[in-house]
Amino acid sequence: MSPALATTRLLAGVHAVLSQMGVEAYLVGGSVRDALLGREARDLDLAIAADPAVVGQEVARHLGGTFFPLSEDVGRVVLPEGAAVDLERLRGGIEEDLRRRDYTVDAMAVPLPEAARGELRVLDPLGGQEDLRRGIIRLVSPAALEEDPIRLLRGPRLATELGFELERETAAEIGRRASLLALAAAADPRIRQQVVALGSFGGYYDVRELIVAVATDTLLVDGQRQPWQPDPWAKEVLKSSLLYFVPDRRERDLLAAALDTGGRLPSAALSPTASLVQAVLLERDPQRAHQLLAQAPPELARTLDLLSPRTYTAQVQTEVFIVADRHDPLVPYTESVRLRHDLMAQGKPTRYAEIAIFRHVNPRLETNPASFLADFLRLFLQTYALLERLR
Repeated sequence: MSPALATTRLLAGVHAVLSQMGVEAYLVGGSVRDALLGREARDLDLAIAADPAVVGQEVARHLGGTFFPLSEDVGRVVLPEGAAVDLERLRGGIEEDLRRRDYTVDAMAVPLPEAARGELRVLDPLGGQEDLRRGIIRLVSPAALEEDPIRLLRGPRLATELGFELERETAAEIGRRASLLALAAAADPRIRQQVVALGSFGGYYDVRELIVAVATDTLLVDGQRQPWQPDPWAKEVLKSSLLYFVPDRRERDLLAAALDTGGRLPSAALSPTASLVQAVLLERDPQRAHQLLAQAPPELARTLDLLSPRTYTAQVQTEVFIVADRHDPLVPYTESVRLRHDLMAQGKPTRYAEIAIFRHVNPRLETNPASFLADFLRLFLQTYALLERLR
């Protein structure tokens, strides 16, 4: 840890207040990351086992600052010199809290008393220090992007700020969800008047249907189920994403181990959320899988709604350009079809192009040079029309 950070008057002052209050606290996130990199950090990020409003007001009173509540679980103290102390309520124990963060380089912690003494004992359950050494930005879990879509932007911003590279799978996960972020932004009343056009390339319409399609190896075509072979990576992403919602780490690890070996844990021994996740991942009947998802606890149900573009289509006021590949092994092309139908039913200006580029790059599928040129032309024209709209 940077000696400069460990001996700052701010850190010592905050520690004195929290120590007097008997509050368990940890230096976390960017504060730890920047200290390990030897970067000067004026602000502090703290995870506390207490109400941020109560602690924040006390810190502000002792240090002469002003407290601002940012949410029920997050508050900020701004000091006269401009420095800020962010206080966030711990989610469970410190390790569980770190596992719920977004990127490994920000999923490290140092107990506040030790940080105030300048001692280095980094709690690093996810390999953040190694990723700092390698110069990469890596997701804690793909599901981290689902809790807060703004995290899609934080990864590339961190990589640019630190001169790091996005880890390959992290970049792919961000890319897969980019269309969701764009659609949600285009529906936001604060900025939708400024959105000129919206592009959806291989996106989906309803995350529940996406889960069912990947889990059951089927896709929905004109109301009928047809066989579909998703890429194994899609199944792995689905598994890790759903496991993220199992709150107990030990239960989550046991369930993951069972699923990895093709086993099944007794439902009676699992929490309701873990039992639901296991049932969905192992279900082969699409109708039953949908019924299971309908029983999701409120937090998971709310997240699934936020992750579904269908939630935002009514508020979109710009032209939407959609491209779907009939042989996409990650997202069924029929999801783009459903998005198109919904937008057109609402009278939204929509352009749709269907291609089969994956057919020509997958050696298992039959190829045809003429059809490849036709698909390439369709893709080019759709992209050209979108770029013309943006001029």
